[in-house]
Amino acid sequence: MIKSGKSLPTTVKQAVERLISELPLEKKAWIVNTGEWNLMDLYFSLSVDVEDKFCLHENKALFESCRAVSGDNNIFVEEASCIIITELWKRLKRSSNEVAKF
Repeated sequence: MIKSGKSLPTTVKQAVERLISELPLEKKAWIVNTGEWNLMDLYFSLSVDVEDKFCLHENKALFESCRAVSGDNNIFVEEASCIIITELWKRLKRSSNEVAKF
């Protein structure tokens, strides 16, 4: 689903940008059309890929960025992937709303 081979992102913003650049259009459309009440569907669908792709178990810088975004120093890897996925969802939603204005 997601391409690899690049250096690991060290911030949530970088991880989101990487996902946006590598996810197929169909997957982005599915994410945009997912309502906030169905975010768990995204988590179940993407979290393992995000954890593996970005090496969240070893990528201390990205994990710390997830902690900073969440405001919680006691998060687990699974929660870190959810933070990235939520930020991806927010970014794609904002982008789609900006495009819809034109």
